[in-house]
Amino acid sequence: MAKDNSAQFDDAIQGAAKAFNVDPDILHGIAYAESRHNPATAPSAKGAQGMMQFLPDTAKRFGIDAKDPEQAIFGAAQYLRENLDKFGGDYAKAVAGYNWGENRDTFKQADWAKKLPKETDNYVEQVLSYAAN
Repeated sequence: MAKDNSAQFDDAIQGAAKAFNVDPDILHGIAYAESRHNPATAPSAKGAQGMMQFLPDTAKRFGIDAKDPEQAIFGAAQYLRENLDKFGGDYAKAVAGYNWGENRDTFKQADWAKKLPKETDNYVEQVLSYAAN
C-alpha cells in the first residue's frame, strides 16, 4: 500500500516487487529512506544518485540509469533480492546490505549488527518501520 506522496511510484514498485519476489512495502520503505520518494534528490556526499540513491558503480552493475525512477526501482528490487538470497531471506540484513554498500557488506551473519554504523542501524529501523505502517 502506497504511503505519503509515493502513490505515483506504486505501480513501478508493485511490478518490480513481483518481478524479483520482494516485499513492495520494503521497496517503498527504501525509497522513502533514501529520498522521500523524490526522483530529483541531489546526489549524496558519496555520489549516490536518484530516488533509490545508487552509487555509480552499483547502477552500472545493474545496467540502470539511477536518475530514472522506474529503472532505479527495478534495480533496487534486484539488489534487494540479491541481498535476501545472500542473507537467507532476512529483510533486516538485506536492507542493511543495501545501505552498507556493494563493497562493504563483508560482515558475518553471526555478528553483523555489531559491525554496522549507527547510520545503518537507523536506516534499517526506518525502512522496516515504514513498511510495517
